[in-house]
Amino acid sequence: MKKNYKLFYKTILDIGLKRFIGRIIYEIRKKFDKNMPEFLVLYFADAKNETPILKKELSILILKTNNNWLDRKDKNEVSFTFLNQKEYLTFPIDWNNLNFSQLWRFNLHYFDWARKFLDYRINNGFWSEDSRVIKILIDDWIENNKLGKGDGWHSYTISLRIRNWILIIRSCPEFDNQKYIDSIWLQICWLYSHKENYLGGNHWLENLISLLVGSLQFEGAKAEKIFLYSSKELEKELKSQILEDGGHQERSASYHLLILERLIELGLIIENIKGTRPTWLVEVIRKMTEWAISIRLNNGNHPLFNDSPNISRPIDEVLNYSRAYLNRFKLRNKGIISKLTEIYSKNGIKNNHFLIHNKLTSLFDTGWSIIRLDNGIEVLFKFGDSCPKHLPAHAHSDLLSIDIFKDGKPIILETGTSNYGLNLTREYERSSAAHNVFQLGLLPRSKKQNIIWIEPIETWGNFRAARKAKILNKTSVINTNGNILLKGSHDAYERFGAKYSRSLDLEEKSNGEISLIILDEVICQNSMCWRQFWHLAPNQSSELFNRTIEDLKLNYDFKKEWIDTYYSYEFGQKINRKSLKITGKISPGFHKFKSTITIPND
Repeated sequence: MKKNYKLFYKTILDIGLKRFIGRIIYEIRKKFDKNMPEFLVLYFADAKNETPILKKELSILILKTNNNWLDRKDKNEVSFTFLNQKEYLTFPIDWNNLNFSQLWRFNLHYFDWARKFLDYRINNGFWSEDSRVIKILIDDWIENNKLGKGDGWHSYTISLRIRNWILIIRSCPEFDNQKYIDSIWLQICWLYSHKENYLGGNHWLENLISLLVGSLQFEGAKAEKIFLYSSKELEKELKSQILEDGGHQERSASYHLLILERLIELGLIIENIKGTRPTWLVEVIRKMTEWAISIRLNNGNHPLFNDSPNISRPIDEVLNYSRAYLNRFKLRNKGIISKLTEIYSKNGIKNNHFLIHNKLTSLFDTGWSIIRLDNGIEVLFKFGDSCPKHLPAHAHSDLLSIDIFKDGKPIILETGTSNYGLNLTREYERSSAAHNVFQLGLLPRSKKQNIIWIEPIETWGNFRAARKAKILNKTSVINTNGNILLKGSHDAYERFGAKYSRSLDLEEKSNGEISLIILDEVICQNSMCWRQFWHLAPNQSSELFNRTIEDLKLNYDFKKEWIDTYYSYEFGQKINRKSLKITGKISPGFHKFKSTITIPND
């Protein structure tokens, strides 16, 4: 309890008073909405008036009516697979079933799953056999999600669902139903009065994008008010959240791609309805696109630093989507994306070749360096911050972590993110132990105590972090001899009397072999414990670390242990592999730990 109190206190300090008060107000409002009569909830959400007239724009999306499938007998059961977990639901749906994780329930509420049916309808001219669940589930959602109660009225789920319902209704005349339009307007009003501006990050951006898309659909003064407010706030927020090097401040490749995809869709909807291309939006999309190209790995992979599960379209699809918007050309056979780009006259050519020819890419604001060699080797080094101080939701304790790929396939790779929630898996995946790092710890005071390992980012709970190490040095250069030197340091251990830095020196041999020397340097005033983690990808030989183990034996006594672990590219997926854990003790003074990784030119 004492430890949790300290973590909570430090977390609140970094969040700041304004955001903390905003969160309290938001939570109080949720309690009020849950327990008050509906007429009062409607009043305070300013949603008591009639739904305004739906605009006639976005006619480019309209398809021919095809409603034969709507006449078929309703199903008694439907199944969905989210997070690699299949569940069967019976009607009426229990939308807040506690037997499912909250993230699973959120995915159900998003209605993102309905887009695949809409895309099929657009590409093929008719509905697929199982697409009739869209109407059944929209009706069921409206009937069984009472105003202000449950996951369906969380601002984030509303943000995604609004856009999905709008695209379905705008595209398909068979969904031109006043009940649906009324529900969309009610959700827009609700979202406008329940904004997650206290939180910031991708949630606040999702809110604003949806308010813009939603307000553009309706006539009237309130719709115009919401549009003007959201446009101004989104422009301001993007200036704050997008770093100078083009990365998003949460430093997750997956969330960056997701936000970029949302902004492109917003830009196309604005252009379809208003015939304009806001300069600030175009420039942000261009900047974020350049960043996405710079972090793209061979075979269309991307770094897994922080929470970075597979939640967006593949990176190459997002980049093609962006190029279509920026260069004003049409895409083919991409469903709703194709329809939105039909305002352009020229046809685009699919291009999956977004190669970076720079040997060294240094993103100092994001805090990542990527080495790319001609033989397909890619070395990733995280030498910068994991998150903004006020926004640690997706941060991991992975400072100075290293990942290595060959021809797009991992050789050494951190654990990734397989779930969200208050559980031991989430706790482990955010910790230093899940990454390729060096870590210091405090000696136990008695035989009954365990080593207290010091986390550079004190992650806790589901999306929280307390103390966050300050980055002291970021070096990323190609030396005159052609070798590449990367170096970083942070102050996580200084309050315990120790200084720490990590450097990487990469040399290409004449025979094409790669030699990577990692130096972990420690100066400590007291005796301490130390450990290293090296996480192999599947089918990689443990001999990769033979040289490292031999070098360490020259100066240190330690315990070597191969353990069964896993890595995850997406929610609900774990791929088994082996990891090396090396643990030892050091006395006061200066210490240098040399790890040598040799990769042959196969």
